[in-house]
Amino acid sequence: MKVLVTGGTGFLGGWIVRGLKNAGHDVRVLHRAHSRLEEIKSVNFESALGDVTDPDSVDSACRGVDAVIHAAGLIGYKPELRDQMFKVNVGGTENVIAAVVKQKVQRLVFTSSVVAIGASPQPKVLNEDSLYEMGHLGLGYYDSKREAELKVLEAAKKGKINGVSLNPSVMFGPGDGLKDSRKLHLKVAQGKIPFYTSGGINVMNVEDAVQGHLNALTRGKSGERFILASENIYVKELFKWLAEEGGSRPPQILLPKIFIEALRLGRPVLNVLGIGPKLPLDSAFLATFFHWYDNAKAKSELAVTFRPARSAVHESMKWCKSHGLI
Repeated sequence: MKVLVTGGTGFLGGWIVRGLKNAGHDVRVLHRAHSRLEEIKSVNFESALGDVTDPDSVDSACRGVDAVIHAAGLIGYKPELRDQMFKVNVGGTENVIAAVVKQKVQRLVFTSSVVAIGASPQPKVLNEDSLYEMGHLGLGYYDSKREAELKVLEAAKKGKINGVSLNPSVMFGPGDGLKDSRKLHLKVAQGKIPFYTSGGINVMNVEDAVQGHLNALTRGKSGERFILASENIYVKELFKWLAEEGGSRPPQILLPKIFIEALRLGRPVLNVLGIGPKLPLDSAFLATFFHWYDNAKAKSELAVTFRPARSAVHESMKWCKSHGLI
């Protein structure tokens, strides 16, 4: 099978490209001229220059492929990034759908996220049918991934495309230390963060996410979404694991949710006064929610198996140590 991968130069995308090649597929990667190719430099792939926000380059990249894995996206939690995230995450997905239709691509696998399913303020496990209840919070990343996913599922249910959406949780594994989103975790491993939050998180091995994508090329009913997730744990437990891996003392101070909410709501006034807190308030606020998910559907319909979360964290931190990040 010849597969186009968007976002193939990123952490998950790089793993997907390598996984496809190892499985015997021909791979084409859509990337920008200035993209860093370190993640896939050892792989023999076909290069397609372009950007998901450019419909012509997306259409050209889709020409002659059997399937598309659309993993490109912009992650961010700052309010000022909202418009750009909608441009990339929603607009880019619309361009991919249009190209898949025009070029008669046989299968589209969309890399969504568990954030498109949402989260709960209480310790509650969500599944593919759970209601999205985060729309009132103005979270650009959550809302844009949700809307992009709906575009894919709507096109599939109308018969325009043969496509599925995958919702991976927080992925750990070799190479993730270079991600911006891993900076906080590295600081925890280094013993530089004294605080933890009251929420929950789901952690998985990136290699299991890759298996989910490869299996979804031929498995899974069109128009369906599938959660890729391993274990549901508390943020406190994850921070404890990270600190243990780094040989540091785990964070001991619970940062109250009401305190974080108060700072977040008062941020505009604090910024005007020039005393805005350095704490990443949006990330801290989200870490008070429970991002807990049920993986039963992916197990049964995509035949994905999930390794323990603790081993995924260990592999990640082992790589970070070997590269001098801890």
